[in-house]
Amino acid sequence: MMATGGDALGMWMLTN
Repeated sequence: MMATGGDALGMWMLTN
């Protein structure tokens, strides 16, 4: 699930 760099980064940071 990698929509966009910003979105992916934001989600990754939130989930991790």
